[in-house]
Amino acid sequence: MFLLSLLLIFSPVFAESPDVSHEKTLQGPKLLNKVVPKYPAELDGNVEGKVNLLLYIDQAGKRSKTVVLDGPAVFHAAAVAAAQELRFSPGTENGKPAASTIKVSFHFAPPQSTNTEPYELIVVHQDDPDEASTKSRTTMDEAQLDRAVDKDLAATVSELPGVTLSKGNSASAKPIIRGQQERRLLVLYDGIRHQSQKWGADHATEIDPFSAGQIAVIRGAAGARYGADAIGGVILIEPLPMRTYAGYEGKSLSSFSTNGQRSYQALRLDMVPDKNDAFSFRTEGNFEKGASLQSPDYVLGNTASQQWNLGLASQYKWADGNLRIGWHHYDFIGGVFYGISNASPADFEAQLQAGVPTTASLWSTSFDITRPYQDVTHDVVSAHLNQQGKWGEFAGVYAFQINLRKEYDHARESITWPQYDFTLRTHSVDFLYSHPEVESSVLWSGGLGVQGTFQENVYRGLSLIPNFRSFDGSIFGFERISFQRYGDLEFGARIDALSRAAYLYRLDYEKHLRRGTLQEDTCEYEDEIARCPKQYAAPSFSIGALIHVIPDTLDLKFDLSSANRFPNVDELY
Repeated sequence: MFLLSLLLIFSPVFAESPDVSHEKTLQGPKLLNKVVPKYPAELDGNVEGKVNLLLYIDQAGKRSKTVVLDGPAVFHAAAVAAAQELRFSPGTENGKPAASTIKVSFHFAPPQSTNTEPYELIVVHQDDPDEASTKSRTTMDEAQLDRAVDKDLAATVSELPGVTLSKGNSASAKPIIRGQQERRLLVLYDGIRHQSQKWGADHATEIDPFSAGQIAVIRGAAGARYGADAIGGVILIEPLPMRTYAGYEGKSLSSFSTNGQRSYQALRLDMVPDKNDAFSFRTEGNFEKGASLQSPDYVLGNTASQQWNLGLASQYKWADGNLRIGWHHYDFIGGVFYGISNASPADFEAQLQAGVPTTASLWSTSFDITRPYQDVTHDVVSAHLNQQGKWGEFAGVYAFQINLRKEYDHARESITWPQYDFTLRTHSVDFLYSHPEVESSVLWSGGLGVQGTFQENVYRGLSLIPNFRSFDGSIFGFERISFQRYGDLEFGARIDALSRAAYLYRLDYEKHLRRGTLQEDTCEYEDEIARCPKQYAAPSFSIGALIHVIPDTLDLKFDLSSANRFPNVDELY
């Protein structure tokens, strides 16, 4: 599939929903004092560098949280200490106090240095990636995510404009952006393409929103930057930055819903054990359990569910880079409502006209989960490497994902195994090089990237989809030109390729031959198994512009983008 989209966004200050993006109506907090950071006494005086911090300012103008973004680790503690002494007037939204974030930069130079830039210089400003993007983009910050604490990913992002959801059972759902479901959407967690069984109506996205620091939704084709499947849009899920200075901090969230007696508990702990130690650690997890839901007139039978998630991460940071490894586990089991019988068309139509399901009198509120139900787990192990230098910035990611899905349908009591059993294993590598910003009459920024994936699907159960192995790769480049007060021009290009081999057992292979959906010369048949290879390749491109028609008041966005999607194995066989 190849999609071409044209997007024109007319965005005056009053055009955006104030409950979602706070894009133009939010004024940042003002700095009320100036602080001279202390150069660490333990250094020998030959180290110099700048530390960038992100400060969270509450409605009273007080600093509620400090996150170190980058800079030499030896200055982190001094930068955080200096930030604690800063005072602000609160930011405002439509003239009313509002929580906000600001970026603060401290430049450290030895006291005897002749550097003309004073090391006590503080630069305070705000960055809004939604405003800077040439695409239609909206970001949910940590505070907004906390308000949706007990919702799954689809329900969380459905609060954004242009996003809805499709429910497969009572406790999980699939996101829909501009009418496109997940197989035509791209979901990235921490820069990693989420890989799972996406083709079923009840195959929800196995990602825990509690592990996110922010979630951004890009609406529209974005294949040139993010790759195949980015047709309806992209969901970018970014975890909170790791703590980089000595100390401990934690977070706990709880909720309870009376319908279904559903309780939710979540906990996160971040720590850096020693002020001279470059290691940081994170542990996070949550647990949710609910009984059968209830409508105003009857219980929805077999809608109980249980879910738990666990994540571990560790980071080692040095002056110009860091290495982070992590593991996240998702575990969900949920019953499937079965209030409709399909004995005959007339019987089905009669039940649609009835006020309650035919078996409603048999149900009661219970935490028990019986057939039919789903049992799904998803694990991802990842390693992120980032290195900066005068030559630019390099980022590399390796990830291994394993998605296990078991589906249990109605069966005799003697049958305890699932009718459908899927195992999907995925290895992926991503490399991105960003060149240094080049400033002349305009500002140039951009980079090049390559990606590669090996995937293996093993299916056991009733005849449904074949086993397969696939390799895919891509190479892309992008560039952005900033004309300062006039606007920005951004363009990119990409090519994706996929090689997949499906393995069909004899009976399935012969059915396809009889139906004419396969030709004998397209498969290699040996030892009761047919190997059917397929190869695909497709380019994509994008051209976008951000024009400051009236600076700080009216922006015009233009986006011309393409995207592609290769056929899924269930669509072919």
